[in-house]
Amino acid sequence: MLKKTSHTSPIGKLLTIDDIFGKFTSNHPWVFWTSFYSSFIIAAFLCAFLFAAYLNPNHTNEESARLLLSALIQSEATIIALVITLTLVAVQLTASSYTPRVANIFASSPHMYLLLGIYIISIAYSAILLQLVSGIDGIVSPHMEFWIAGAYWMTIFLGFALIPYIFYILESFSPETFIKRISVHLTKETILQQEKNDFLNLIFDVTHNSIMKYDTATIRSSLNLVTLQVSNQVSEKNTAGENSKIVQVYSAHLERCARQAIDLHDEEMLSIILDQFENIGTHCAKNKFDNPTLQIITIISEVERLIDVKDIPVSLNRVRELIRSIGKISIENKFLETPGRIMFCQDTIAKHAIDKITPQDKFSLYSEILENSVDSLTEFTGLGITTGQIGIVNGSLEYLKSIGEYSIRQEIIFPLYYIADKVFDLWLGALPALNSTSTFLEVSGLAIIAKKDTIQKGFPERMVFERKILEIGILSIEKSSEPEQLGVARLLANMRIIDDKNYQNAVLHMISTLPAQQKDPYTRFLALQEKIYQETIQKPHA
Repeated sequence: MLKKTSHTSPIGKLLTIDDIFGKFTSNHPWVFWTSFYSSFIIAAFLCAFLFAAYLNPNHTNEESARLLLSALIQSEATIIALVITLTLVAVQLTASSYTPRVANIFASSPHMYLLLGIYIISIAYSAILLQLVSGIDGIVSPHMEFWIAGAYWMTIFLGFALIPYIFYILESFSPETFIKRISVHLTKETILQQEKNDFLNLIFDVTHNSIMKYDTATIRSSLNLVTLQVSNQVSEKNTAGENSKIVQVYSAHLERCARQAIDLHDEEMLSIILDQFENIGTHCAKNKFDNPTLQIITIISEVERLIDVKDIPVSLNRVRELIRSIGKISIENKFLETPGRIMFCQDTIAKHAIDKITPQDKFSLYSEILENSVDSLTEFTGLGITTGQIGIVNGSLEYLKSIGEYSIRQEIIFPLYYIADKVFDLWLGALPALNSTSTFLEVSGLAIIAKKDTIQKGFPERMVFERKILEIGILSIEKSSEPEQLGVARLLANMRIIDDKNYQNAVLHMISTLPAQQKDPYTRFLALQEKIYQETIQKPHA
């Protein structure tokens, strides 16, 4: 059985400033960082007061004070130059690794502006003190000593203020952290911007670069984070049009990523992208957003077409699996638009699989995909029966019939056995639940062709269909209308014409296993079948 594989990144989680201080940092960066850097100045003057008042046993020499202030000014000017250089180098490296758009993120960050601001304030403060410093007999006054100590301690604490800034710069080289910073800006308003959506475009510029570098760890962590953020924006607070637009914009970006992964024939990256389609599609389906779910399925069907062209069977089965998962939720929630598209996608996948199968090939990956697609449609039929949605039942049966007929045209007969067997099982479950099961008759003709192939190839087990048709016939006598009863009886009569000897054995076996209350309907059904059988075999002679 084809299964989706999961991969765990060996890279540990890197704690960021946002992780430590929470969402306030992201939502109010200027307020947070202004308060953060201002605290260093406050701490500096607090230490200056304690030093000048209690910890300074000697008076400060006027000349020493001037030399100290001059040295402080020079060191702070050097630090400013280093900060600017470090920032520009970081912007250049990050832009070359990700995208030139990254410069906008650095430009909007408060870090550099605040750090430069407090250093300029400190330099100006020291320069003013240098002009004002004076004393008696070469000794500065106690009042002036406090202000000089303030300049000294401010330089020390501003040196410590470089630590969070350097940490911020180093974080910027991690794509996971970089995208995490940007993703908080993905709101309904920014996603719905028609002309310029810098945040979403920037994120997917990084993603496209990661795909080119085969960086699956970055792709996985980044897309998981962004999908969660976008899913949170699809909510009942929005209008139906807004939800559809959000999904459409994001799914279009995912489709471009999928196309890139398909061109590279990278199944692991493609699996990660398909996971995002499933996550956001499941979110929309569970929250009963019909049209947004339809938008996702429509784009997934385009991705499936490209996967088929590139001949990637594992990814094709992954698409079938996620469509089945979303489809089940959609049918359970009784969506009006999405189920039809989902059944069409399963039909398309099955036919694409048939195109890759040879008549003798029953055990390839594509044969399994075909079987799984049939399972998906039969599951949808069962859900339609249990939820009373006759449209779902009829639609899925039509697609099963379409798959069977396409198999015949491609001279691939063995899928007919599986389809017919599934349909008969569903028919047995539908008779007590539905008022009409005439659509099942339209699909059951596939069993005739499968039966003829069984006889031709001399398979030992020939009577599987007849036994199930006999059971259906008994229920149809009790539950169905006369035209449906005639249809079932005609189906069994056609089976009998093909293999009358084994049919007689099946009848005898069935009589011996029936409970007493079913023998009368059974006898009536056999009589109806016998009448149609005799009429059928006499027509050629007439």
